[in-house]
Amino acid sequence: LSLTVCGARLVAGCDDGTLKCWVLDSLAKQCICTFRAHSERIGTLLSLPGGVMASGAADDCVKIWAVQEWGEEEALAGAPRALHTLHEHSDSVVSLAHSGRFLLSGGCDRTICVWDGARAWEFVLALPGHSSPVLALASLPPAASPAAPEGGVVSADRATVRVWDASTWTCTLVVPTELGCITSLSVLDGHLLAATDRTLQVLEMREWGVRQTLAVAEAQG
Repeated sequence: LSLTVCGARLVAGCDDGTLKCWVLDSLAKQCICTFRAHSERIGTLLSLPGGVMASGAADDCVKIWAVQEWGEEEALAGAPRALHTLHEHSDSVVSLAHSGRFLLSGGCDRTICVWDGARAWEFVLALPGHSSPVLALASLPPAASPAAPEGGVVSADRATVRVWDASTWTCTLVVPTELGCITSLSVLDGHLLAATDRTLQVLEMREWGVRQTLAVAEAQG
């Protein structure tokens, strides 16, 4: 299950490819909208500026949705249609992030695709370099790291964390990691939080040293 908050709406993406939507001030009510959005499992959702949302799924595509236009289920004339459907990945889309006007999608095809929101989500380029699925992406604010002074994105696979500078979309830093499958990245107060299903690691983004490693679940033996 994937979740995101888009304005006053809570949206869930499900394994069967459906999207479900609730109004946040009335969560006790039934969802106002449920429909089949993708033909395969939805792996990631991301709220974007302007009341829109992106979804990525195992059908190898990203879709852009006008969530704020979704009305009560009874008033919907059929399922909502995606504003845009983005095709460039050759395998499941499993992570999303945005930097300025750009949307980035990470896939099991080991690439990151860059899309331009100012040009109707036109494909810009693919960022190569990862040796395994790009399971996590996070936005990097300007000045958060010397590796991307104007901001950018951090990505992760099973072996490395990479920093991408949004001014050139080049990889400016590769940080080896022994965490394994990093499935979540978050940037907070100059630190990068990298999580697997069992471990949370905190990295300082100036020198990229490990500040702390926390075991959040015990290995099953």
